[in-house]
Amino acid sequence: MDKERLTKELLESWEVPSGVTKAEAWEAIQERIGTHQKAPKGKVISIRRIAWVSAAAACIALAVFAIWPREEWIEFAQIQKGEYAIELPDGSQVWLNADSRLKYEKSEWADGRTVHLQGEGYFEVEKGSTFSVLTDLGEVTVLGTSFNVYDRESDLEVECYTGKVGVEMDEDEVVLTPGKATSALNGSLSEVFTIENESPEWKEGYYRFYNEDATRIFNELERQFGCTIELPSGLEKRSTCEFDCLDLNQTLTIVCLSMDLDYTIDKNLKVTIWETKKVTQP
Repeated sequence: MDKERLTKELLESWEVPSGVTKAEAWEAIQERIGTHQKAPKGKVISIRRIAWVSAAAACIALAVFAIWPREEWIEFAQIQKGEYAIELPDGSQVWLNADSRLKYEKSEWADGRTVHLQGEGYFEVEKGSTFSVLTDLGEVTVLGTSFNVYDRESDLEVECYTGKVGVEMDEDEVVLTPGKATSALNGSLSEVFTIENESPEWKEGYYRFYNEDATRIFNELERQFGCTIELPSGLEKRSTCEFDCLDLNQTLTIVCLSMDLDYTIDKNLKVTIWETKKVTQP
């Protein structure tokens, strides 16, 4: 569909405020667009700042915003591993792990500090009003503290490093103090347990797993190295291992040896995993 036809169809279905003709509104839009050729730079280096509007209707979305208020979402995306600190409007900072997203509604920030998280993020929150992190599985609420939230698929884990952190999941609710954590187990929050580290180890590129499912470990490697990993059908193994994410070959060797697995890597960073055959003694 060419631009002229798209513009025509959008204008035909466009509703404008009473007392304003479509021709007048469109003229005002063109004038506004002409004075906004350059978008303002964001505060965060190497993190994309995205207006929460459809690309197909971008011209109309901009036009409507020029005439009456509308919602605007600010989104940050971390595709692969990297050390990027996101600064929120109140001065709070967030570090996102690979394959993670964070967004908040700009117009509502002053009424309540609320962000939406997909993936994993470490937060250092400035003191003030209630600060809430909404995920698909639960809600984390604090006043001023530092904590880590992991929310992927059916797994939710929250670790508290300073201050107090409230965690809600359905009808379950716990309050974490420094050095304490909780996780989701069978749809409910687990008993609070102790953690020894003073900040999440992933921020330093280090990972430690205890009796963890193989699929979750390999999924993390895909995120950190940007590779594709093919696992054998019906793989049911668990591992206790630790590694940094500096070298893919070295990391795969550590992980695979812990579960009697082997691997190959092709030039496109596709990793194939298979189970090694155990030799039985006669």
